Amino acid sequence: MAPRGRDREVELPSARRLSAATTIDRISHGRFALNLVMGWVPPEMEMFGGEQRQHDERYAFGQAWVDYVMQLWHEPGSFDVDNKFFQGRDIEAYPKPHQGPNPVLLKNLVDFRIMSKS
Repeated sequence: MAPRGRDREVELPSARRLSAATTIDRISHGRFALNLVMGWVPPEMEMFGGEQRQHDERYAFGQAWVDYVMQLWHEPGSFDVDNKFFQGRDIEAYPKPHQGPNPVLLKNLVDFRIMSKS
C-alpha cells in the first residue's frame, strides 16, 4: 500500500515507488538497495516531471526526502510531516522493510565543491 494521509493519498510522486521498493525488499528477503541521485541534467528532470532546483536546494531536498523515507520505514504508526518540501497529516506506510534497520540506501548528499577544497 502506498503511504496514505488522512482521507487521501499523500501528494508525493515517489510514494508508489517507495511502496514497491519496500515490497521488493520483503519478497526478496532483504536483497534490495536504493540508489538516490540528486540529478543535475535539466532534460532528465523534465522527463520525470520534476523541476530543476538550484544546487544547494537539490541537496536539501535530497536530505529531506531521506529523512521522510526513514520516518515512513520506521514509524510504527501514523505521523505528521511539515517541512519545506513535504507536508501531510496522519501519514503511515506499510509494509515495513524486511531488512533491519532499513534497505541499503546508496546516496550522495555531499557537496563535492566543499570536498575538493581540502
